[in-house]
Amino acid sequence: MPWPGTGWRSRGRLSGPELTVPDGGAYRAGDQVIILAPDHQAALVTSQRGTVEAVDSTNGSLQVGLDDGRKATLAGGQLGSDRLGYGYATTVHRSQGATIDRVTSWLTAAAGSSPTSP
Repeated sequence: MPWPGTGWRSRGRLSGPELTVPDGGAYRAGDQVIILAPDHQAALVTSQRGTVEAVDSTNGSLQVGLDDGRKATLAGGQLGSDRLGYGYATTVHRSQGATIDRVTSWLTAAAGSSPTSP
């Protein structure tokens, strides 16, 4: 399965060098990311979203512009798949409490239920 940013790359929305992290993720400037676990020292909270602004492949770090306007440099353990993920799509559970401008939803009816059933 291609990584989530494949369509973004073909549309020219990703640029610059790519940083491949030990868990297999590959990030470039323009990638949408989400914080998966809190980091108290860096003041990052779970489900916080951002955009990779720059990749430093020499130091193995990402400069991320967070949706709240702050900047964060992520490196080392902060780049593990248990700490950082692609933010192109998310679940309703993860997005609770978020203020967003646009939503695309894919709804299906589970067996034995319908949108009008209680």
